[in-house]
Amino acid sequence: MPRALGGLGVGILNAADDLAGGGAAVAHGARQAARGAEGASHRAIVIGENMNRVRSAAKALGASYYRAWRIEPFDAQLALRRNEAWIRKKVREGYLIYDIGIDLVRDNRSPFYAMERRVLREMGVEPVPIYWSPCDSLRLFLGR
Repeated sequence: MPRALGGLGVGILNAADDLAGGGAAVAHGARQAARGAEGASHRAIVIGENMNRVRSAAKALGASYYRAWRIEPFDAQLALRRNEAWIRKKVREGYLIYDIGIDLVRDNRSPFYAMERRVLREMGVEPVPIYWSPCDSLRLFLGR
């Protein structure tokens, strides 16, 4: 892990204390850390559960995210294989990987996110953990 990313944890913990505005503070700290990473260009992707959260985090971080192809009729195994090929390619290309984690209000875990985490472990890649607030419905429920 680049030296510049070492201090990122403090920003994540500080931002986690403020659920209402945590995403923006973490995104700012992550962008600064990525810019300072010894000569690395800021090519980054975001993984996590709930594509609304992933898109929101990617936009704030200036990163990209997996965009699935339309499959008709839907074939879950084909969708997983395509996603796996994409994440492996991004790792080989040296992308920084931000991980916003699970969606705390989801009843079941995403097989796509589980596969992405498995592939990263197999490839010896430790993603940068980023706190990202739960889905919009929980924020509305909490009145934030």
